[in-house]
Amino acid sequence: MYRNATKVLFMFAATAAVWLLSSPAAFAADAIPAGDPLIKVIFAVGAMIGAGLAIGLGCIGAGAGIGNAAAGASEAVGRNPAAQGKIMMTMMVGMAMAESIAIYSLVITLILIFANPYKEKMPESIKGSRLLTVARLFFLLVIIPLLLIASLIAFSIFNLGGLSKTGTTAALDQKAQQEIRVRAADVAQNIADFLRERQKDILITTILPASAQAYKQFLDTKTYDLWVKKDTGVVKEQLPLYVEASLTDTNGNEIIKIKDGKIVPREELVNASDPANTTYKIEDYFTKARELNKGEVYISQVTGWYVNKAEFEQGKRFEGIIRMATPLFDKQGFTGVLTLAMDVRALAKYTDNIIPTEAEYVLEADSSTGNYAYLVDNRGYVISHPDDYHVVGLYKDGTPVPPVTTATYEEMKMKGEEVLNLNQLGGIDPALPEVAREAAAGKPGIKTYRFENHTKIVAFAPVPFYTADYPKPAGFGWVGLAVDVEKFNEQAKIESSKIEKEGQVWLTTIILIIFGAMVILFSIAVILSRGINRSIVRFRPRRSTRPSTMMRTRQNSLLAADTKRPRRCRRGLSHSGDTIPVTVYLFPEFR
Repeated sequence: MYRNATKVLFMFAATAAVWLLSSPAAFAADAIPAGDPLIKVIFAVGAMIGAGLAIGLGCIGAGAGIGNAAAGASEAVGRNPAAQGKIMMTMMVGMAMAESIAIYSLVITLILIFANPYKEKMPESIKGSRLLTVARLFFLLVIIPLLLIASLIAFSIFNLGGLSKTGTTAALDQKAQQEIRVRAADVAQNIADFLRERQKDILITTILPASAQAYKQFLDTKTYDLWVKKDTGVVKEQLPLYVEASLTDTNGNEIIKIKDGKIVPREELVNASDPANTTYKIEDYFTKARELNKGEVYISQVTGWYVNKAEFEQGKRFEGIIRMATPLFDKQGFTGVLTLAMDVRALAKYTDNIIPTEAEYVLEADSSTGNYAYLVDNRGYVISHPDDYHVVGLYKDGTPVPPVTTATYEEMKMKGEEVLNLNQLGGIDPALPEVAREAAAGKPGIKTYRFENHTKIVAFAPVPFYTADYPKPAGFGWVGLAVDVEKFNEQAKIESSKIEKEGQVWLTTIILIIFGAMVILFSIAVILSRGINRSIVRFRPRRSTRPSTMMRTRQNSLLAADTKRPRRCRRGLSHSGDTIPVTVYLFPEFR
């Protein structure tokens, strides 16, 4: 429908141009007397041609600018659909600036037509002025350029959806892949900086007074913001960064313990040297920390109760800790161990709330789109993922949930227990173990491969945080940013379809506006030509080659008197000899 409308506009403009140019009135040939000097003809025709070129070329430039703005906006929306609102606003501003060029051209055209600086050199008398002469010129100089620019705009808008589809399909080109790779490195660096700050926190805690109140006040100052989904909707909560802190003696007996912001009563304190007495029943942080030197910090792996697929679909999320422990010394030597247990959600938000191809943060990424980020530790276990049932965890008795392997894949999937260790996925996704090996070697990169008829891109970067528990080159682990190209294009095409529908609405509106403007402008041309025509008739000297009856009677009487008077009287003198000036209008046939 809209392509046909564009063709109709082009055909109408071409037909009107041929009709006008083939008419002698197009360049007002009958408006310039044959006896006038050649320069007058040149000025007249030159001004008209200049006016036409001014508006025509100006509109072509404006149309090209509008088309480029639409094409650029389409490509930008394809790359980042979430920023559609800002991009469309910028596009509209650019289109408005481009259209201002056409307005300047229109002003110049009107100056050439109605305020020509060589106006005094134009003919003072016009022979055979006709209504259609000015109307056709106005139509030629204004309406046809208007139709041309309208056609360009209509063509650009009609192709807006197609351009957006092309832009989105090619959105994951080399440049976009490089941007994803850089983003993976930035996220990995942010995580490393975050872990260093936590390492400093526990060292600061060692210089605090050894009292429950001092430790509690310190923990109260350490918080982080987390967007969470509740029955009332999505809310932003400020949560404690550390869910637990403890001080033990040389044998592992807890002296002070702060848990969930509260001081634990003395009767509930345990001996932490026995892993069975710890929060997750397998923690050996006391033994690890006792072997360290002063100022060294033990940092555990992510530890928490496992969340299976059924629990995840019911809204439950993984909640675990990373425990840090450091030994305390006095003049006599080792005096105990100080620990802090960090909420792992404060670490996971670095990857859980981003989408690789979008700049904006989200509450939760959707893994079904294939466009998400995840975090892997130095063992190859996933410790942050949009689907929490892929995160390593423990059964309630403290036994680790085994990871999925080729042999156990179907069984574990049926149970809804799909812990991922990327080093053991060779038979399921052969490319991921290769990525894990390169990342464990401390090498960032990007890998494109085919899996289950889908083209996948994985950008990865090691987290540059190194301790005795996370040695080089693997360090703490690595960040992965995954994009499923086909799924990404499907989503992008949905967005481009929305743009195409909006473009069709715009096109319909523009066609209606253009036809309305044509009617108004043609009416203005008719009114203008009538006014000019009346002005010409009013100021033109009256000349007639066919005298009226009264005029012929007057001529005959003068002719009869002329035969009875001296010749000089006929030339303006009376027979008495007095010199009385008499003006006699001699008609052409009596001269």
